[in-house]
Amino acid sequence: MTKVTSAWKIYNMNIVDEANQIENNIARTVNISFPSDMPVLFFTTREDKVNEDKKKSNVTFYQTQLTDFPSSKTITYEGHHYLHWTHYKEISEQVNEFLKTFEGN
Repeated sequence: MTKVTSAWKIYNMNIVDEANQIENNIARTVNISFPSDMPVLFFTTREDKVNEDKKKSNVTFYQTQLTDFPSSKTITYEGHHYLHWTHYKEISEQVNEFLKTFEGN
């Protein structure tokens, strides 16, 4: 069902336009960061491929985006891009734990 839905939706006008604008959109956001007092929680694959400039992997990139907020963190899982398909239970638990750090604030 996922393959059928993806094939049906993947080449709509908005998706094609987004793909055509990806370099421009990256350039516009490269120097944007989260406010230092904003809690940030990232989920990414454990796969630590280094990018073409040999400086950053997906994990190290996300770590550079973390804020100074004490509960900010990056959580890695084995898997592909769609971690929420295969690790939804763990992600749910991690999000609930993350949110508990704000109770009473």
